[in-house]
Amino acid sequence: MSAELHATTAAKTSKSGFFSFFESLLSFVLCALMAIGLIAATATWRSSTVEFIGSDRMRITENTWWGLLSDETTYRSSAGGWLLIRSNGDEVAVSAQPIRINN
Repeated sequence: MSAELHATTAAKTSKSGFFSFFESLLSFVLCALMAIGLIAATATWRSSTVEFIGSDRMRITENTWWGLLSDETTYRSSAGGWLLIRSNGDEVAVSAQPIRINN
């Protein structure tokens, strides 16, 4: 018995111009949508840090995932309840402020 070697050539496939353009356009659109979705999902990620300062103060710092936005809120405990300390130093009762809680 003798071994025979058969050479095969790969069939060349060619697409017409319209289908090639459509496939490239569809690939680009899908990649763009995935990138936009990833950016939109990560832009809303937030982390919060709670620090207790002394015996009567609490600071809450909220950062976005990218670290582009930092929001700091300081509260002070008093006999009448919690006070919100604004950036200019004013103290306002928390019970008098509308509070929006996000998770």
